[in-house]
Amino acid sequence: MDSDNNLQDVIRCHFCEIPAPQLHCDTCHTNLCKVCAGEHHMDETKIHKVLPIKKRSYTPTYPTCPKHITKQCKLHCEQCDKAICIICVASVEHKQHKAVDIMETFQHKKEIMEKDLKELEMSIFPHYKRYASVLPAQRADLQEKCQKWKRYYIEQEEDCHAEIIKAIGRKKSEISGVLSKYQSVLDNLEQELQHKISEIAHIIHNLKDLLNSNDMNLVSSYKSCHDKFRQLPPKFEIFIPNTIPKPVNAGKLCEQFASMSLFTITAEKNELPGDELVSFQSEKLFLNQPSCVTAIRTEQQHLHSHSVVCLSDEELWTKNQNNIMKLFNIEGKLSKSIKTISGNVPEGIAVTKNGDLVYTDSNEKTVNIVKNDKIELLVSLCGWIPLDICSTSSDDFFVIMISDDNQKTTIVRYSGSTEIQSFDIQLMNDCSTTKENNIKHITENNNFDICVADYNAKMVFVLNKVGKLRFRYTGCLYCYRTILSPSGITPDSQSRILIADYNNDCIHIINENGQFLCCIDNCDLRYPCGLCVDTKDNLFVAEGDTGLVKKIQYYT
Repeated sequence: MDSDNNLQDVIRCHFCEIPAPQLHCDTCHTNLCKVCAGEHHMDETKIHKVLPIKKRSYTPTYPTCPKHITKQCKLHCEQCDKAICIICVASVEHKQHKAVDIMETFQHKKEIMEKDLKELEMSIFPHYKRYASVLPAQRADLQEKCQKWKRYYIEQEEDCHAEIIKAIGRKKSEISGVLSKYQSVLDNLEQELQHKISEIAHIIHNLKDLLNSNDMNLVSSYKSCHDKFRQLPPKFEIFIPNTIPKPVNAGKLCEQFASMSLFTITAEKNELPGDELVSFQSEKLFLNQPSCVTAIRTEQQHLHSHSVVCLSDEELWTKNQNNIMKLFNIEGKLSKSIKTISGNVPEGIAVTKNGDLVYTDSNEKTVNIVKNDKIELLVSLCGWIPLDICSTSSDDFFVIMISDDNQKTTIVRYSGSTEIQSFDIQLMNDCSTTKENNIKHITENNNFDICVADYNAKMVFVLNKVGKLRFRYTGCLYCYRTILSPSGITPDSQSRILIADYNNDCIHIINENGQFLCCIDNCDLRYPCGLCVDTKDNLFVAEGDTGLVKKIQYYT
């Protein structure tokens, strides 16, 4: 019978199945009608305890000792990890072993079950479901990109007519092979995830049954087995190059088309986020009164332009309205200065996993990287002006940029100098916005969402990893006196999003779904601009009015 239907069935006598029995044997865990109760008492192999059914399961059930069948196991041998009776304690087998009250073991196992159940339900199970929910979007993106490639080859086929029909057919077959190959990878991954999800759901169901059971034998023999689920299956990222048409050269047809070897699929180690497990074990709580721990004087101040990004817990990079980016330690001592190669003011700064500084130059329309104190050109743009930049969890970086006519906004993902993803977005810019005052900031959350703070639109936009809008945030009446003016944005380890509210001198904190959580407005902030957090969730706020970078503790 289906388990869901079982839950709806009426209680019946265990022996004659008469509905609504009035009695229950707490020793045998059976429901009894009055007639069957008399026969049940005649079984002298056990001491039966028959109670009204409303009082069932109130008495702990001690297991019978397998070696001394007349005795109950009321002790637990810690060395052997099994229930024993009072006679077993004196036996040679358990000599010098430590025996404790089985109720202590019973309660300890219950606590472990509750903890395991909570972790499975609140952390592991949701992560598997969330990971599985991403696959349809990956599949759709794969289909869309492959369709673009197919359309490109069809156009070339029409231009070159019969001379390239054979070559095009071969390339289309390669595309289909790539699609089939990587879809097979995704299918296998999805099947594995669904199997794991089903297995976890089954374990959760069994744990709930055990938690409601007083069977000492079953509970004492429980072994936690969900460590294997903490390691998620490998995370796959499929990178498909953009199509780059070339003039048709009938003499070298195959050379006119991009090689299918550019299509790549990588498997990365995909563990459950450590911070989420810490959050489950001891969820971080907000301080009633966030406090400013220290203030670093950078001797740089200019409205809107002060930015900060952590190199480590001990050092941070800052930039302002000049052409010098400065590295300070936590005590405020200047460690290094880097001057832009063009002499222009950098628009956005970020730090790679290797600790290299990356910055955008909006005047030169370039993205540059600083390695060993030497500046190298990464990307040179045409028709687009780069604004802010941020590093990603996969050590790529996002650049948000506007068109030369200020009519379009796009986000491009780069791996080194290679563009691997792009999508246009509509951020509802004010028609009076110019190239000079178009202020946008970008960051990636721990769940791979892309978060954009648009000062001129007075909104924060959060997109999923394929660029689809998830939600907009326009502020909360609790923590601002005028309209929201987002001038900086950063996530923390809990996937909460922190937003600098420039005109209201405060920091909004929302969860990953856009729900307002709290506001930091008591640290004497003066025009907060750039934001970043270190690995311990200390918040660094760059002030536009004072040139200070304040370190704020907002978690207990």
